[in-house]
Amino acid sequence: MSLFKLLVVNRTWCRMVIPILWKYPLQRPSKRSRRLIIRTYISCLNQREKSLLISQGILTMEEATTPLFPYAKYLKSLSQFDLWISIRWWLEQKETYKTSIIPKLITKFFINNEKYLTKSLQIENLFEHLWNMIMRCSFNLHSLEFTSAHENLETSNLLTTIYNNPGLTYLKHLVIRISEENLKLKELLKTIPLICKHLNHLSVSINELIEKGIIVDIINSQTNLKTLKLWASNHILDGIMNDCLVQPKLSNTLTCINFNSNNFNEISSLKGLVNCVNLKNLMFNHCKGIELQNFDDLSTFKLQLFSLILLDNSWSSEITAMIIKTFCSDKLTFLSFDTFSSDIIKALITTNSINITHLKISKCFNQEMILFDWISKLIDLKELRIYIYDSYGITHDEILIMLGKNLLLCNELNVLQLHFDFTLDDYLESIRNYVYRKNDNLKLINLLYLSSIYVGWGHDEWKIVKEIEAKGVKVTNSKQI
Repeated sequence: MSLFKLLVVNRTWCRMVIPILWKYPLQRPSKRSRRLIIRTYISCLNQREKSLLISQGILTMEEATTPLFPYAKYLKSLSQFDLWISIRWWLEQKETYKTSIIPKLITKFFINNEKYLTKSLQIENLFEHLWNMIMRCSFNLHSLEFTSAHENLETSNLLTTIYNNPGLTYLKHLVIRISEENLKLKELLKTIPLICKHLNHLSVSINELIEKGIIVDIINSQTNLKTLKLWASNHILDGIMNDCLVQPKLSNTLTCINFNSNNFNEISSLKGLVNCVNLKNLMFNHCKGIELQNFDDLSTFKLQLFSLILLDNSWSSEITAMIIKTFCSDKLTFLSFDTFSSDIIKALITTNSINITHLKISKCFNQEMILFDWISKLIDLKELRIYIYDSYGITHDEILIMLGKNLLLCNELNVLQLHFDFTLDDYLESIRNYVYRKNDNLKLINLLYLSSIYVGWGHDEWKIVKEIEAKGVKVTNSKQI
């Protein structure tokens, strides 16, 4: 039963359900839902704030209602942008907004600019009042996102309301996305180390306009930071690697680090990573700049990683192999990468990584990889996801015969995801033959882009699928590996 239906059962159920429904209200995607939520939050403003909005023409007397519940009190997560865009949508459907354009006798240029200015002022004023109210009332707020990546998002008075709100002491999840200069937001970030000392998750995407020291201070002030995500923040990498990760407090608590679109060419060593003795999950995505000399003096260090993800990075497969060799131990169970070479094969079959249970290879160009001899070493493999771009003249059936032969020792394998970037009529038949040859523990075969390849499937194709599923193996479709 939907929680919304419980609202009308009786008062007891209503009081129980409302706090649940209003934990993450602005995550609802539809414009209509967002507009209703903004209207409800407006009712939670105090009388002085409502009077100001009425005097500014943003609110009418009929809209200045009294709320049934303190809705903002239940809020768990808030995005600055979600609030801003929801306010914009609410204003767009109001007659007062639509008719607040200057007369049509003025040129189109001036009309457009007046409309823009009116809209900006209304959004800014309403945003300020609602943000202040939420910061004042939301003592249960656990997740907060700051951003300056869109038009006219001001942070007026945010500093005062946040600094005076003891509820933010319990903030656990903080996202900072700044792509343009905003002095007020910069000052606000300087107060984070004084207010929020118990973050579990910190995600940072900033440009050079935010000084390295501001982010370093935020990170170093935390007592229990577990996840750190960095997006295109090259100028703070040195501070994080050399100032933050060397701190015993942080290196003992971090379990997950994600590098996204970062350039490591100014980093002399990756030694900061090996200081994180409890690091379990490491990801490099769309990164560049790591070279072999970055691994000097790291041969004696080993991380106890459970998961390593290396995707779309601008370095050679030799660097990928070195990362696997350096940072992986026998604890590693999940490995994902997109380039393949003999160096990576050698790294895979060493004793450091033979306990892998989940392997994901999203771009394969190497003929040695298609022979699959290396897979026979991964006897604990439970899930294999693989995307083959070039068959080197080998047919589907031949590839699957070699795959099945080398998976004989992988008795735990139960999920297989495949995609060949060449289409032949025998594709499904090859899959069926593979299932008939080996069907010990296999439960699921996921065929990438299956629906787009076989849009015009007929009776024969679906008959083969039924034959595969009759062997206890479900056939599914996915759009990504």
